[in-house]
Amino acid sequence: MKWLLSFWRKNKDEIAAIFKKVKKVTARVAWTGSATRVPSSQPPVDVPERIVIETTTESKKPTRRKKAVSDDK
Repeated sequence: MKWLLSFWRKNKDEIAAIFKKVKKVTARVAWTGSATRVPSSQPPVDVPERIVIETTTESKKPTRRKKAVSDDK
């Protein structure tokens, strides 16, 4: 953990020196699922807007019923 915290205190040049040996991965084409599938030029389907149901402030919260008291105690 102390090693990780030491990165936060380094400046840009020190971090560049640490990661100097790291090589970038070559760019790849987009994965489409199979060799025969061609990506579509159609845009995605529009998502319909949400229907907002207005609630009135007069609605009451449900109340709890009290448990029946047994006389056998």
